[in-house]
Amino acid sequence: MQQAFEKQADGLGLGPAGAAPAPSTGRMVGIAAVGTHSLVEYEHHEPPTPHGDRDREAIAETVEKFESLHPRDFLREWRYIATNPYVGIGEDLMGTIEEEGVESFFNSEDFQETLRLFPPFEPRKMTISGMQIVFIGLTRACATYRAEEEFQNGKHKVDNCAAILVKLDDGWKVTAVTTKDKGEAR
Repeated sequence: MQQAFEKQADGLGLGPAGAAPAPSTGRMVGIAAVGTHSLVEYEHHEPPTPHGDRDREAIAETVEKFESLHPRDFLREWRYIATNPYVGIGEDLMGTIEEEGVESFFNSEDFQETLRLFPPFEPRKMTISGMQIVFIGLTRACATYRAEEEFQNGKHKVDNCAAILVKLDDGWKVTAVTTKDKGEAR
């Protein structure tokens, strides 16, 4: 195979075999693929439109709603802001968050302990700042931001976060989000 590749390499503009490409003309040969199944399937009934300021505002609003949901309201409201399922990425978590698991998590001893350590205000005293949005095609975007929250016991938490969103016919929804650090408040 190597000999066959070397015979054809001259016509590909890759340079001599084993030689490093010039810095300004980097090349890539090969394909990488990962097999997986679709977590969320959706169909656009309207053709996607180019993104603009309204999309940036809608993404910021969606992220702020998602981050500011009080635990008491999360069970009822999350499906309007995120896809079912969505992906949670955290310190010791990377997995799907779906309807069946959300309620058991909220009733878990681990989550109840978190609420005891960090009792949220209602409404939550959450500040989202420094949001940067990168569009990935017409229907996907990644938002990075800083989330800061003040709790009833005087503690504060500050986290750098990221969310990936998809634009559906009814607006932008969270498809993946980083979870907050379980460590001590900063």
